[in-house]
Amino acid sequence: MIYFEGLMKWFSWFVTPLYWWVVTRTNSSNVKKELALNQDLPVLYILPRRSFIDLLVLDKMCKREGLPSPKYRLADLKKSGQAAAIFLSKPGFWNKRGIPQPAPGMETLVQRLSSVPKQDLEIVPVSVFWGNVPGKQKSIFKLIFNDEENAGIFQKLLIILVQGRNNIIHFAKPVSFKKLMTPGFSEDAVARKLRRVLRVHFRSQRNIILGPKLYHKHRVIQHVVHSLPIKNYIEETVKNEKVRAIRLEARARSYVREISADMNFSVLRVFDIILNRLFNKLFDGVRVENLNLVKQLMMQDYEIVYAPVHRSHLDYLLVNWTLYTQGLGSPHTAAGINLNFFPIGGFLRRGGAFFLRRSFAGNKLYGLVFSEYLHFLLTNGYPLAFFPEGGRSRTGRMLPLKTGMISMIVQSFLRNSDRPIAIVPIYLGYDKVPEIRSYLKELRGQSKKSESLMGFFRARKSLKSYFGKVFLNFGEPIKLQEYLDKHQRDWNDPKWKNQIRAEWMPRVVDDLARDLSAKMNAAATINAVSLVSMVMQSSVHSAMSEDELKLVLNCFKSLQVKLPYSSLVINQLLTADQDIAHVEKLGVLQRYVHDGGDVLFLSETDKIMTEYYKNNILHLFTIPALVARFFAHKESMNKDDLIQGCLELYPFLREEFFLPWSIKEAEKYLCQLVELFLRLELLLPTDDRLVYIRPAVDGVGYQSLMLLSNTLGFVFERYTIVSLLLLKYVDEESLDIAIFEKQCQSMAQRLAILNGIVNPGTVDKGLFRSHLTQLREMGYIEVDKENRMKISPSIKDIALRSQFLLSNEARMSILRATGNAIDV
Repeated sequence: MIYFEGLMKWFSWFVTPLYWWVVTRTNSSNVKKELALNQDLPVLYILPRRSFIDLLVLDKMCKREGLPSPKYRLADLKKSGQAAAIFLSKPGFWNKRGIPQPAPGMETLVQRLSSVPKQDLEIVPVSVFWGNVPGKQKSIFKLIFNDEENAGIFQKLLIILVQGRNNIIHFAKPVSFKKLMTPGFSEDAVARKLRRVLRVHFRSQRNIILGPKLYHKHRVIQHVVHSLPIKNYIEETVKNEKVRAIRLEARARSYVREISADMNFSVLRVFDIILNRLFNKLFDGVRVENLNLVKQLMMQDYEIVYAPVHRSHLDYLLVNWTLYTQGLGSPHTAAGINLNFFPIGGFLRRGGAFFLRRSFAGNKLYGLVFSEYLHFLLTNGYPLAFFPEGGRSRTGRMLPLKTGMISMIVQSFLRNSDRPIAIVPIYLGYDKVPEIRSYLKELRGQSKKSESLMGFFRARKSLKSYFGKVFLNFGEPIKLQEYLDKHQRDWNDPKWKNQIRAEWMPRVVDDLARDLSAKMNAAATINAVSLVSMVMQSSVHSAMSEDELKLVLNCFKSLQVKLPYSSLVINQLLTADQDIAHVEKLGVLQRYVHDGGDVLFLSETDKIMTEYYKNNILHLFTIPALVARFFAHKESMNKDDLIQGCLELYPFLREEFFLPWSIKEAEKYLCQLVELFLRLELLLPTDDRLVYIRPAVDGVGYQSLMLLSNTLGFVFERYTIVSLLLLKYVDEESLDIAIFEKQCQSMAQRLAILNGIVNPGTVDKGLFRSHLTQLREMGYIEVDKENRMKISPSIKDIALRSQFLLSNEARMSILRATGNAIDV
């Protein structure tokens, strides 16, 4: 127990220089709001070890955040607004093994509150860290470079001198002291119990922030090469192919060197300094949401696997930097081997990146080595991050997830499930993506440029641009054990551990990938750029009066506010005026000043670019757009026919946009959505409310309804192109699926040119491939081992259904292009 003012009096000559040397950040952007202290109770801060400088850091942070300052004696702590601090233990002069000597503050506290039954106070455990890297195992430098748990007085002084600019303070949630006391126990027993509970809390907090000790790379190489799967493979290969074991082992070692990270504290600090300046220059700010979901998992000792969407090369840097600055351990991150070029690859490797080849096909040893390295990371408590899409999206929409890494994570858990694993989706939302122009060039047919040092220097031009804000939203985690319990009840049967790949793995991994996609999308961010882009893209000539744009923006906003797609979706929209001004500032929207009212429009380049931003949130409006689409060419519709028509097309939209609802859930959502349409006057009811009609042309909701219906127009055009081309070849014995994909893409490009449209969502071959996969799963086509397909005659039903949602002009253009003529 320390009296703060006495400390300042006797030690100010020594402490003041350190006080000004230290730069502190905290675990929250608004500590006072998150703590929500009881205004009627005094506060007691508890620190794990006696440290005068830690107490000074706490006092400095309390004054900065508007919290009660710990300047009172425990005996004087009686009123609200007062605060004191005690230490759980006191260290020796030098590092001591074992439990440090207990400090007497806890016994004094228990005795005092036991004698005054009516008095209570709030306990706030506080952890102070000097640096947030745990150092390497058995490192001779750890006494000055790492924040040792049992550091003595002299060792702590050295740590502060080195790590003073990287100080982190964590406030735990406050709890009433009376609730912690156990009736019937002696004061000494209560004090011991409280000390034990707090010690467990501080140890858990330390594991969350610092994580396990970093490994030496040569030890990982030894561990992987001598693992049982690698040894078995080498023995089997030597026996069957007469290859020398020493050559296979040398090859395995070279693979581990190529793959493995070599995280280094100094490089992380350099990254922190550089990226802090870089992101402050590029962006207005990096906003982080729902990080508490990750912290809760860490408190439960989960192994965390981060799964972000992939929009930009900055994603890797943003995720790792954000976690580092938020006081969490920087994860080991899977990166493509294309990024391992001199000298960038070395810096990324020391920052925690490990590299993988695009394909393991035909190289079983490489696949085994990579799997063993991943298993080492997961079983030793190192947080992991990977981009499940496998590459950056060029269209702004999420790509189908690659299942290789997901399969390895599940397989690792089957081998060793001692520690639970949670996969945490992350959605990254950019106001403006730095690589957008290169994406557009690739969609026009230019080949992708390989990453290189010259490309890195060319990227410096981006530093002169303005990119708005970035949003990182952490989604609902998938707890792997709970997921397997639900989808494969006998997953923990010992027989599966001895198999390289369990027979049920492909099915479960595919389902897990779909669910992960849905949860990544469910954490989306709606920003001004994406919503304005959606509205402007939906207008016929990409131009609207300012008043009309405001009206439609407010309508679209109401759809998400009053019936949210997900509770985790972040709505960053302000007023319509502010949103329009922000998009203009980014240079995405142009203004024509006119006496009769300003007109806002998209330039030819902006028309292409805004398609990307529209696609970022298109999944949020997919079902509203589907409902509106039924009224684009019909004035009225029966309620039952509307719901049934939407449900018939929903399976295709669910797979394409990774929507979260089952058919039954979708029906419930549709009923709620139709009621919302009525409240917003996007639809009008008849007397019996069984038939809905669209508003009159001069009605308030007509324009919003029509623009909403246009947001999915090209999706249905693509469905129609595929179904009509399939119908054209329905009598063929078989058809090469790769050739057919190219034919679909070529047809879409031709139609886009004829209609004056350059739309990435129309011509992207990956979307055609995805749609064919859906048709295959639903039984409309069959694909053999030679990748040739047989078409079912029932494809005519899909062709009819999709045409129903097209305008006459669009339908006739596609019919002429495909050479089909069927009755609608």
